[in-house]
Amino acid sequence: AARKALLPPHDEAFRAPSRIETSVISPEFESSPNLKPETAKTTELIWLHFVDSGYVATTLFESRIDDAILETVTPLLRRTWVNSQQSVSGLELEWQYRWTEHWQSRMALTRLFSLDTATSAESDNLLGGSVSYENGGWTLSLLANYQGPKLDANEQNIPANITSTEYTRFGGRTLYGVHVAYQLTPALNLYLHGDNLFDKQYYSPANRGPNFVGAPGTGQLILAGLRWVVD
Repeated sequence: AARKALLPPHDEAFRAPSRIETSVISPEFESSPNLKPETAKTTELIWLHFVDSGYVATTLFESRIDDAILETVTPLLRRTWVNSQQSVSGLELEWQYRWTEHWQSRMALTRLFSLDTATSAESDNLLGGSVSYENGGWTLSLLANYQGPKLDANEQNIPANITSTEYTRFGGRTLYGVHVAYQLTPALNLYLHGDNLFDKQYYSPANRGPNFVGAPGTGQLILAGLRWVVD
């Protein structure tokens, strides 16, 4: 039988300025002791449709950050921080389905609207998916993650014209991963996890305004470990 639900949650959060943003003095940084804490409010409208073997979820959301702490560059070419306003809205679609006793798949799509390119370097489109097999305590998951192009606002002609804003476009990318786990006991889980299996080379926007080249992305990563849950 199918079930439907409509949920309108509302979340709030805040972030206080860090020490480096308010009190560090150095040739590179100019602190801002009067920074206000960030306050974020998110409103979501969620629609869920359940079936016996899975579900479909649709989420409309809108987030507003008052007094967002943003980095800028002073006329003396030092990094400093100011309070500003940020907002983003978007749509999320999620689908999960169990095909058989052992196989299931999941897909999630995010589309962001109204991004402020002067203060945000996020992708407009995000897509992730997985196919998983479970049997006898073993779990094997194949993962894929796509991020669309990013537009980064930066300062490419410092110190000639510090008041202007330039932009760098970083192309989209798809990364693949794998996760293998074994439930040794109810409290102990062993796992092997790999990200960026094909060691794709890519760049992402840097946090520093004068850096218009970008920061290298994380290469191939393999992790092995255990999780021990204590009641």
